[in-house]
Amino acid sequence: SDEFDGSSIDESKWMHDNSPPENGEEQDYVGPGRGTSRVADGSLALTARRSADGAVISARLTTLWRFNFTYGIVEARMRAPLVAGLWPAFWMLGTDLLDPNTGWPACGEIDVMEIFGTRRGAASCSTVHNSRHSWGTLDPLEGGCFALEEPEPAWHVWRLLWTPRRIAFFIDDGRTPIYSYSPAQRTAANFPYTRPQYLIANLAVGGDGPSQPVDFSALDPPGTTLFLDYVRVYALPDGLDELADMSWPNDVERPTLSMPSQPLPSPLQPLLPPPPPPQPLSPPTTTTGLAVDPASRLALGAVGGAVAALGALGYFARCRRRMRGYARAVDSDAAHEAARVAEPEECVYDL
Repeated sequence: SDEFDGSSIDESKWMHDNSPPENGEEQDYVGPGRGTSRVADGSLALTARRSADGAVISARLTTLWRFNFTYGIVEARMRAPLVAGLWPAFWMLGTDLLDPNTGWPACGEIDVMEIFGTRRGAASCSTVHNSRHSWGTLDPLEGGCFALEEPEPAWHVWRLLWTPRRIAFFIDDGRTPIYSYSPAQRTAANFPYTRPQYLIANLAVGGDGPSQPVDFSALDPPGTTLFLDYVRVYALPDGLDELADMSWPNDVERPTLSMPSQPLPSPLQPLLPPPPPPQPLSPPTTTTGLAVDPASRLALGAVGGAVAALGALGYFARCRRRMRGYARAVDSDAAHEAARVAEPEECVYDL
């Protein structure tokens, strides 16, 4: 949990993710010192703006490698901008995103808050993604939206309830979820949410989510900002999962802030499979006149493995961007399928 009470971003909990733009977005995510991320006055501020050279820059923070958890309650008090073409989001991804045997959307994605510019009016939307429930997959992508104020949304508290049987999204003191996801038959394909996830907060500019022209005047100094007052993660209280198939009834108290927060775990271990056990050393061998000793062979093998791993991560990053983005701007199932068929063969998932 983070109250953002200090004078700088707590790097033991958050890291800047400067990945290239995804989903047709127009911003470049940059690190600290560029005026796009700061902690001040008790809030984390993520700002999209034009830099001195005219580039569109913004910030994305993530807890990957620093904090992950499985099941619980997430609360984030935020004030999100409502500007044409801007795409603020607070969301989560499974830590096995980087596993070449999993990737996206099989790792599972939980979107607590997304505002698609003004394309859906003044609304914050929530949904989940997985191998069965995403753009271009076998089941339609559903979600729920909550009406916000115009033209400038106020502070709201978004809440996520994540149990072994259900994912539900609430806002402020509402006891009826704006969206609830609980498949009758849970499988690894439609409910990968049995493994750790990490948190992400970002302010994107343009892209397939808003699917509308960007109001670039909003990026003139000082820019437009997504504010986070706090992010809190709580363990599930005993017995709460018994409510997994219903909304919170009035006679059941919502877990309060006095619940103990989960401690910050140690950094994640590498997600790639461990290397095979070393083989017994054999005498040096000579190939085409070049002597190669066993230690050198092992070193060269490690380098080759690292290069292959980086290639696999790039492959899944490319495919994740394409799979997640190619249907953001369309609404019909036929268009989704057409986009899927047109996708390069290397990025078509066998679902």
